[in-house]
Amino acid sequence: MTARYARATLFASPQAREQAAELAPLLDRPLALGRSITLTEAELGDDLRQLLHRLLGIIGDGGTITVGELPEVLTTTLAADLLGVTRTTLMKHVRRGAVPSFQVGSHTKLRRDDVLAFRRQRREKQRAALERLLAETDALD
Repeated sequence: MTARYARATLFASPQAREQAAELAPLLDRPLALGRSITLTEAELGDDLRQLLHRLLGIIGDGGTITVGELPEVLTTTLAADLLGVTRTTLMKHVRRGAVPSFQVGSHTKLRRDDVLAFRRQRREKQRAALERLLAETDALD
């Protein structure tokens, strides 16, 4: 079997976060007593169910899950890492107005949701460009 490494960052939607906050206390007591509980799809909701489905898929494929928190306000270094770009490239996007930011003293800060929205937009543009390229390649065949 070939070892493979893939880094995937999954973010819960506001709805999934709300559902998780409601369900978390329900899990405390049964887990402490060594019991299990059953949740229906309706109790999980679509967003949380999809997130759990992806997590279980990664585990089922032999992947590793690392859980962490991402603050609501990000430094430029953390935001650049999240986007997979250098800090210099991120600052070009900020100066262009593509990623909203604000100043705290002399430091540039970014809101997590703005950075994630920018990342989604970039990925959608990349997918569209790839689809156009594949369509052109198919047309040549």
